[in-house]
Amino acid sequence: MFSLEEKMYSYVIRLKFNASNYAMDYEALLTGLTGSVSKGMKDLHVFMDSPKLVVQIEGNHMPATEEERKYKKEIMDATVPFHRFRITHLLKILNSKAEVLTRLATIKLEFLNQEVLVGIKTRPSVEETSNS
Repeated sequence: MFSLEEKMYSYVIRLKFNASNYAMDYEALLTGLTGSVSKGMKDLHVFMDSPKLVVQIEGNHMPATEEERKYKKEIMDATVPFHRFRITHLLKILNSKAEVLTRLATIKLEFLNQEVLVGIKTRPSVEETSNS
């Protein structure tokens, strides 16, 4: 999610219940909206790779099931605190950040509970030698 000030926020959630692909998208959007409100954001631009969800939220398509109608109502209620809210469809292939977050969400919890160190190297461990 991007605030209109171009600040990007990423959210990863793990569902501990059975859900359809569409329900997962709705849950992800709701979590992001809730997190954005808690950060005090007033302007928000969301990029989603679910075209069905995007057209439903934009009002261009009526939700087909009762579950989808309930999710849409929850999402619309969650957008009330924003002065400006936009949602845009972004093809999954163009959204590499979402792919990384999806992989992170599927890692075993036991691994995530361990400390993970991230190192940054600015030069190779072995210097290249030249043969004169």
